[in-house]
Amino acid sequence: MKNLSKRCLLFFLLCNLYYVGFSQECTIGFFQVSQKHISTAAKIGAQIIHHYHFEGWKNGKYQTGKNNEALNYLDLAQKHNLKVLMGFDRYSLINNNIQHIKERIDSLKNHPALAYWYLADEPDVNFLSRQRCQYYYELIRQFDPFHPVVITISSNSPKLAGYDDAADIIIVDSYPIRNDYAIEKMGNVKYRINLAKKIQEEKNISKPIFAAIQSFEKNYGDVPYRYPNLLETKYMAFSALFEGAKGVFFYSLDLSTAEHIEEVLKPAIENLDIFNNYDRLQISYKTDSPMAFIKKGEFNYYILANYLSEPVFRHISIIESLPPVEIYLKSFEFKTITIRELN
Repeated sequence: MKNLSKRCLLFFLLCNLYYVGFSQECTIGFFQVSQKHISTAAKIGAQIIHHYHFEGWKNGKYQTGKNNEALNYLDLAQKHNLKVLMGFDRYSLINNNIQHIKERIDSLKNHPALAYWYLADEPDVNFLSRQRCQYYYELIRQFDPFHPVVITISSNSPKLAGYDDAADIIIVDSYPIRNDYAIEKMGNVKYRINLAKKIQEEKNISKPIFAAIQSFEKNYGDVPYRYPNLLETKYMAFSALFEGAKGVFFYSLDLSTAEHIEEVLKPAIENLDIFNNYDRLQISYKTDSPMAFIKKGEFNYYILANYLSEPVFRHISIIESLPPVEIYLKSFEFKTITIRELN
């Protein structure tokens, strides 16, 4: 290094840094953040929060959050420099209660903490047809043309086509981490991002796609889900972002333990910062190992990924005059080589 003239490069491996997408900003959000966890969301780096209470779901029963409660929630979010994804009562949507939709929008649309309207959560498996969602989408845009409308789709089949006509931003979810899962299942997140992109390309439309990432441990029927560890969380979030997602929403903060927040969510989110406001980005896809180069200030980042279920070695030439560096990648691992330029 000392023999390099004029430019000295100090490089070190940062194995916990991962590649996160194509835009200058990476949106980080959380589903289901109750008032008591808003400050925690802000501390670990969230930008957008959401609460199912305002869609009528609380403690296993439908209880619609009133508009004055929603205003208080927005006030608290603003206090912590957070924005809100705000939903509508599900029963009102099912029963075509236009008055509820209009009153909610009129009550909240001028609040500075409001970011998006949340039309529906998994309507493809729950309660609303594509036609009904499109109808409500047009209605919401009529009442408030200034805030984007968001919808979350869980389907991994082409039937999700049509729901993307009912929103400005599409969230696709996949929760693959179970007690007895195969590691390859983590690829479902990447698959659904690509499926959503393909459908948009066929329809010649382009809308931002976010990924919903598992952050819970719970039994759904006979299926036992467990908390993803740090490696699994990074793989799911960053593989989706690497494929072009513009942000991630973790489900959920309320269902995350203090240990999971501190040991998994916090370090995973911290890694995303290097991909905000970068100076230059170059992408090149290589067999089984997508690679990117990112320049941000005095740092250069070389990103490698292993999408295989077995570990591999990759080689990367950082400096032409030196031999390639051999990099070991675990199965389903992203790794970043960080170069600091010293003038």
